Amino acid sequence: MFVLDYPTVGDRVKEYNAGWVLKNKETELLYEEIKVSLNTDLNNKLSGVKDWQEKEGKFRDIRWMAAQYHALYQSLFNKIDLGQTVLTDRIVGVVCPSDRKQVRGNGSTYVRVWERTVNDLSNDVTYCRMSSDQLIAGLEVGDIKKLIIQRNALTPAGVDALINSSKRGDVKYLLDLDDDLLNVPDSIDTKSIYKNYKSHLEKLIMNANIVTVSTNELKDSLSKYTDKVYTLENKISERLWRGEENVHTKNNVVVYVGTRTHKEDYNFILPYIEEVAKLIPDFTFRVIGVLDSKITIPSWVQRVDVPVDKVDYPDFVDWVKTQVQDAVAGVAPLIENEFNNHKSYLKVLEYSSLGLPVVASDTIPYRKLKANIKGLVYANNAIKSDWVNALVSYIEDKPYSIECGEVNKQTVFEYFSLASEIKSFAELLNTN
Repeated sequence: MFVLDYPTVGDRVKEYNAGWVLKNKETELLYEEIKVSLNTDLNNKLSGVKDWQEKEGKFRDIRWMAAQYHALYQSLFNKIDLGQTVLTDRIVGVVCPSDRKQVRGNGSTYVRVWERTVNDLSNDVTYCRMSSDQLIAGLEVGDIKKLIIQRNALTPAGVDALINSSKRGDVKYLLDLDDDLLNVPDSIDTKSIYKNYKSHLEKLIMNANIVTVSTNELKDSLSKYTDKVYTLENKISERLWRGEENVHTKNNVVVYVGTRTHKEDYNFILPYIEEVAKLIPDFTFRVIGVLDSKITIPSWVQRVDVPVDKVDYPDFVDWVKTQVQDAVAGVAPLIENEFNNHKSYLKVLEYSSLGLPVVASDTIPYRKLKANIKGLVYANNAIKSDWVNALVSYIEDKPYSIECGEVNKQTVFEYFSLASEIKSFAELLNTN
């Protein structure tokens, strides 16, 4: 690469010896300088280019550049003296499980991190999504000072690079966990992903400046690794979930929304739902996202797959609203075991945001909501009649179902939305 000797571009090329910085500015002299340069030091220049690509080139992508501009405008908006601030110090890197472009993630990534890190000029910091490899490069460059890491988003190499940098005092990081990933059952961790990652996750937990978790049970479980655990409960993002009032006709439909990891819960509740089907004519149990095509289902079960273009969480939220409009209730079955006891009550919040009353397992995660959600009925996992009676009552009294659903929606948006968050990620990082 040939560049003229101007401050920004010239300094970058000099730093990595990644090309030739031309001194002359007249055309004829430039031509002669280029001819001479091509015969000198070519291998070293190529090596410099490779070094730049692995560090600066990998780190300083369009997203990072945009974050720097945002941090600049943010500083001006908040009347911060630019002479007294380093813009990169205002940027917090965000590393979550996602696609390569950092635009598509699972529901957990949106609920726990991405919806909490939406950039706004009035904020104190600018958030910048990045990959594990970009993080490693950024740590080498030295521009990353604060980070948010979710679940197992970092590669083993990324874990080592982060911890080494943290121990030197170069970076502070927050680790967010919403499940007990150190003890995932084999029935869920069928490919041993979390089992193989366990030692890396333990290191991340022990060296984190703060670990945020979704429940106090998970906090207690991690207390043997660190005392820097903060419970940041799952909340609902109004910008995703708030929509039109549910004024559609209700049918004899009960819904269960989940993922392929919820098959055990589906199998547990199916015999109870069968009793409802025997009592209610034209009854439908609509199961969304849980069942694969190989599973044989009864005639009264409606299997609904999530379309490929609706898998990303914001798209899924918009789509699922259209799938439950005629339902009288949502069910939240949860088998009681140590792993599930660390889970949160998010499913009840999501059903409530859809304007549905809920019948949920009387287990630790959902029990916490007893005093808050009117249209929430607890059913003992061992007592069939608890489930059957609750669902039949909603089916037979549809006006009451609608009333409970609307109260649920209002309650969730008032008390369980991100707008009611007490401490932000940025505040937690700054105080730990």
